[in-house]
Amino acid sequence: MMIQKKPIIRKATTEEANLIEDYVNKYFGLEAQKYMQQFSFWIKQGNVREVFVLGENVETIVEKISAYVYSVGIPIGSFWGSKFQIEVEGSALLFSRTSKKVTVKTDQFLYGKHVFVENIETISSDFSKGDMVLVVGKNSLHYGVGKVEINSDEIQNAPTNSILIKGSRDKPLDRGWYLRRGN
Repeated sequence: MMIQKKPIIRKATTEEANLIEDYVNKYFGLEAQKYMQQFSFWIKQGNVREVFVLGENVETIVEKISAYVYSVGIPIGSFWGSKFQIEVEGSALLFSRTSKKVTVKTDQFLYGKHVFVENIETISSDFSKGDMVLVVGKNSLHYGVGKVEINSDEIQNAPTNSILIKGSRDKPLDRGWYLRRGN
């Protein structure tokens, strides 16, 4: 007799998928949201529910073996309680589909450190405090994603040592996280 295992990974509910799509639209725009609609969202159960995207061709296989799958697809973010948070790989998927980008002169963001106003090279579009933006480095390399602490129209008058984007040592928001903590 085979014991039925409870699936570790499951397809996102309609409510979860809507929360993800609404988040992407709010911070990265309609083009980014439409792009994400081509994927199906899958959730890895746990205290923090990790979100993965799968293409249609892989989804049918995963549905059949979900009780045995630990990880699948591209990890795009996590649900912390009922709130979705995009992470580094999710932001990489949106890189060419959004103008919400801040280009930095230095690479301190890759070390989980803050981005200061003095380290900003260019801003691709307006943003408000609390918005999420993609962080871009030299040669247009995708560094990750972060939450801005200052409105874009206030940057010119802000002290150069003001924090624009807070770094994160605990969540995978930047490429350097893989070296610090990642798998």
